[in-house]
Amino acid sequence: MLVMSMQNMGLIGMMTVQWPPNLQGLFSVCQFLLLDIDSFGFGCVAGQFEPIRYLLGAMIFPVGVAWLGLAYAVSRLLPKKQRWEGPKVCSTMGAFLQVGFSTMSATSLAPMMCYKHPNGERSLLKYPGVLCGSTEHTFMLVVGWTLLSVFVLGFMALCIFAVSQVPTWSARKRNRLVASVRFLIFRFRL
Repeated sequence: MLVMSMQNMGLIGMMTVQWPPNLQGLFSVCQFLLLDIDSFGFGCVAGQFEPIRYLLGAMIFPVGVAWLGLAYAVSRLLPKKQRWEGPKVCSTMGAFLQVGFSTMSATSLAPMMCYKHPNGERSLLKYPGVLCGSTEHTFMLVVGWTLLSVFVLGFMALCIFAVSQVPTWSARKRNRLVASVRFLIFRFRL
């Protein structure tokens, strides 16, 4: 909960508001927890082409989930004692997405935030080199909408469904399903 609270403070610090100097330092520390690869100097590795930098940043979460799924599939080839358990892998995926939820939301919405230049043109707030309405912007919008619909809203809908079903699953001794959503309910007593 502390990490998510600090992530929210980092998101607040990203607003285009003039903050007092003592708060700017706190917000910059909290922005580190947003897992924003641009804040780690990723532009040096990915280059300066903003749509590609955006795509690589947006792919962190799908690649993380796919990596866990692939590692689980590979573990099925190991002896039984060393195999990963499916419900624990699902819960780990959920915890990963839960911790990254604020970052996924901010990343998916970045191509939808434009500001107006004095000459009438509009650019993206986070990527000022991309003009709104350009082909680069359209590409970023497709990536953003996909991330938003599948990994933000889809994950949220899945969590709402799971939380509504956990009492039934628990009463019917569907322990594997309950264990799959442990990341949502481990703080609470069933």
